[in-house]
Amino acid sequence: MLNHHRLNHRFHRRQGAALVEAAIILPVFLILIGIAVDYSRVMYSSVTLSGTARNGALYDFDPVNTTESNYTSCSNCACADGTNISNNLSISESTSTTNGTTDVTVTANTNFRTLSSWLILPSSQSVNRSIVVRKAQLIPDPPP
Repeated sequence: MLNHHRLNHRFHRRQGAALVEAAIILPVFLILIGIAVDYSRVMYSSVTLSGTARNGALYDFDPVNTTESNYTSCSNCACADGTNISNNLSISESTSTTNGTTDVTVTANTNFRTLSSWLILPSSQSVNRSIVVRKAQLIPDPPP
């Protein structure tokens, strides 16, 4: 009977130790989960911005798009792909010509806000993506 009492006493002490361990580990675990969620949201925004910049570049890439597309400009075409990011999405485009080749650069950027301000992560971060494509020619180069 005495041994049973000792085992029962040790079991109750161990339950209290498990509760203390859980109380220490749970906040750290929740912080790590929160940081992982915010990191995933930043990566999602980055991939979506790449898609928006690519859509804008593809609009400017093909000269036929200006007459046959449902969109009126490169910015409208790019923003159509980025509707799920945020309201502060901005698109800029530029063209440059080098040796007879026209390059179109489309840059998409947004200001990303984290769910909460973590100790090691900034609460607001600018996310930018640029795509450079060569513009298609209406008339191909003559053979040499």
